[in-house]
Amino acid sequence: MVITKMTYPTADALGVNLSSLNIHQLDGLICEASEALKLLRKQEEKKDLALIKELAAKHGLQFTLTAAEASEGAFRSSSTGGSPLKGMKHPPRFRNPANFSETWTGLGRKPVWVQTYLDNGGELDALRIKEGEEGGKSNAALKG
Repeated sequence: MVITKMTYPTADALGVNLSSLNIHQLDGLICEASEALKLLRKQEEKKDLALIKELAAKHGLQFTLTAAEASEGAFRSSSTGGSPLKGMKHPPRFRNPANFSETWTGLGRKPVWVQTYLDNGGELDALRIKEGEEGGKSNAALKG
């Protein structure tokens, strides 16, 4: 099987000059595109679900969704369509040696103190919280 990289048309290729639009026009365009994308995804999901049911029936199988799966969307990992890990609390894995109250889980964008440490030649492993060492609160937990 050959997997090819998807290429998306640019605004210029679609004949839209984004630099000529003001903030309100760009916001409107983004909202309109977002709604169109949601609609297309729902339509695609319905077609895929029908195909799955058809294939299951062809082989003498019955395919059903639970009410929860049907309400949140069968092919999405969560109700928001994002990662199933989103919103989970993670223990901190790294600590700022200059300020022990600053920690980082290792997920997402590096905090400024981590990037500064690395830019100055430090190794990320040196910031790692050792097994059994008190983790403290992560930046995410401190924010809310």
